[in-house]
Amino acid sequence: MKNIKYMLFAVMATVMSSFMVSCSTDGNDWETDSSYDRVFTPTSVSISTSGGVSTVSWSTYDKGDYYVIEVTNLSPQYLKDDMPEGTCLDDKIQAWEAWEIWEAWEAWRQDNTLPKPEGDEITSEPTVSKPVIMPYDKVFGRDENNRITGTSYTLPEQLASGMYQLRIKACSTTGRQESHWLYLTKDDDQFFEIGGEGGEEEE
Repeated sequence: MKNIKYMLFAVMATVMSSFMVSCSTDGNDWETDSSYDRVFTPTSVSISTSGGVSTVSWSTYDKGDYYVIEVTNLSPQYLKDDMPEGTCLDDKIQAWEAWEIWEAWEAWRQDNTLPKPEGDEITSEPTVSKPVIMPYDKVFGRDENNRITGTSYTLPEQLASGMYQLRIKACSTTGRQESHWLYLTKDDDQFFEIGGEGGEEEE
């Protein structure tokens, strides 16, 4: 009889032990999924231009450690989330640079009193079409030596007259995922204009 009691006790102890292990590793036991630990996206963004100087300002629910801003004259299509930052105009930038080099060599061949371009002489015209306007696609704040930590930022260079797009995201220095992009839009249009009058655009 004692042997049966000991056997029952051993079985019950084994069952209880398994139950406790199961409970302690339950995925709902206050565990957090790091894939959802994301910095809050800024809630609004605007850009104002005066005297050729452009300043981006934004609001946020929960301040990020730093911010990344991209400004581009990508056209006619809109910037989209699946476009890696700083690369949406790579082909046009390369084409523009190829034409600039070719035109510098052509100018020197016609007037060799001009400074001779560096590198090997280019004798053939580029095979790609030259973009209508100089492509512009700059990312600000990604360089750790030039982080944007406030809620406004004055672009370090003057934008030429034209139509531009802008997006911003909040980032973390502690391993949290970056926020989603916030795009500057007005009247369902992502483009804003830089011109002689200046002005302000807001998301």
